Amino acid sequence: MENKHLHEILSEQQYSFKPYFAERVIAKIEEGAQGIVSPFKSVLDFLFPKISGIALVASIVLLVISINSTGSFDFDSLTGLNTLEENVFYQDDIELF
Repeated sequence: MENKHLHEILSEQQYSFKPYFAERVIAKIEEGAQGIVSPFKSVLDFLFPKISGIALVASIVLLVISINSTGSFDFDSLTGLNTLEENVFYQDDIELF
């Protein structure tokens, strides 16, 4: 009974805010968020150029090794699939267990 009466009183209340209340709240939130800098982002900004340069050099070296060892440049030679025999997956005499 008491909850019903309380619900009726609260539902009759009218809330009013000053003009541009939502805009002011959003501006305060954005103002506070600008001062926050993620430590992960700062570390990533520092390390990414160094790591990407090393990765680029490593991929070029691997590409040159692949071309020199196979004599061609195609997807199979890059993945190493050209060294597999075609029938290795279809052999019946392989015991699984």
